[in-house]
Amino acid sequence: MPRLFVAIDLPPDIKLSLARLCTDLPRVRWVAADNFHLTLRFIGEADDATAAAIAAALRQIEAPRFSLALAGVGQFGGHTLWVGVAPDPALAQLQSDIENRLQGIVPAADARPYRPHVKLAHSRRRRSFRSFLDEHAGFGAGPFEVTEFSLIESHLSESGPIYEHRADYALLASREVVPEALVHRLSQMVHAPHCSSCPDLIRASTETGTPARLGEDGRDKPGHADESWVCV
Repeated sequence: MPRLFVAIDLPPDIKLSLARLCTDLPRVRWVAADNFHLTLRFIGEADDATAAAIAAALRQIEAPRFSLALAGVGQFGGHTLWVGVAPDPALAQLQSDIENRLQGIVPAADARPYRPHVKLAHSRRRRSFRSFLDEHAGFGAGPFEVTEFSLIESHLSESGPIYEHRADYALLASREVVPEALVHRLSQMVHAPHCSSCPDLIRASTETGTPARLGEDGRDKPGHADESWVCV
């Protein structure tokens, strides 16, 4: 069965910056430049039915585009070398949305908090990366715009893993993202009357009973009154 994970692929110029770090460190296996990515959720082996359910669940996610920057280097347990990602609330929200959508489809993730990073290299034997970490402590790349995330299939080969995009999921431009407050208010206006001066849907403030109109941010704003209703 294929091994699956959800990730953000990186732009070519960012991959090139990372590839320039992959030198002068013996007895490690460097990640191939084409394979650099930011993992959002590792899944593991999945049969066709589970993979289809995963793909369908991820299609339900609506999240905005955002910018990311890489910053600093680090290591896990003396085996894995990585480049860090500057904190970003949009990235954290996207990862949380993915986790929520996959509940009940794949096994729960471990209890450790999500720590975004891009893997650079792996060593089978535990070793010190201190000289590398000191030399590249100030590394940074980006920012770059994240416009999509992907469900990726991994195939093992003698030369290393081969990644194949099983599905790509576009993130929304900011103008396509409807504010949550606006969605809530619009749901309350479905059966509201219309202003006699224009066809737009209108309603009065339920809290005060005074005329109000719904602005782009979902908040009531002043408008011209038509009896107890106002034009939006």
